[in-house]
Amino acid sequence: MEKYTPAKPITQSLKEKIEMVVEVKDVVKTPDGGTTTSDLKLSHLKGNKYPYLSLTGHRRDPGETKPSMFGTIHGEILKAHPDGKYHLAAKYHLHTYAPGTEEHGAPIHALENAYYHAGIGEYSKQNADNLAGHLVTPKEHAQAIIDHAAHLPDEESKKRVVKASVEGMKHHWANHMDAIVAKHNLKVEHS
Repeated sequence: MEKYTPAKPITQSLKEKIEMVVEVKDVVKTPDGGTTTSDLKLSHLKGNKYPYLSLTGHRRDPGETKPSMFGTIHGEILKAHPDGKYHLAAKYHLHTYAPGTEEHGAPIHALENAYYHAGIGEYSKQNADNLAGHLVTPKEHAQAIIDHAAHLPDEESKKRVVKASVEGMKHHWANHMDAIVAKHNLKVEHS
């Protein structure tokens, strides 16, 4: 695969709360003559407390000017980078960047989505695959959380089990977020 030089990281002040804080773009020519563009960002949307990490991209087929697919095309991005360049970033898509806080590295809406995927709440369903993806944990661990909570008599007890699991993962998430930021040289300026 022929690799193109990625764009230089763009840095902006967090205090301005503009949409993009820092970005690294990468375009790779694919074996079939198309291209896959990867866009790794720390974004801070107006009104949100902290920035979050996102990995999106688009694929152009050979000879085409419009993308054939775009968005969270993690499978295509990972295929375009067999060296594993974006492997960890794909797992941490939509996790917060908030160094020095308890939310650093955590998935957006960590607890609420964990309750939903663990089957706690009126409209929720138990789904170990989705819980594992959300918490960035093996499916067996997610299933153990679901099973433990399911055997408890009331919703508050179930929530305590899920909350304890989420709390126990915060250090793990923070370490991985720091590794992603360092690997991709995503520097955020604080003013």
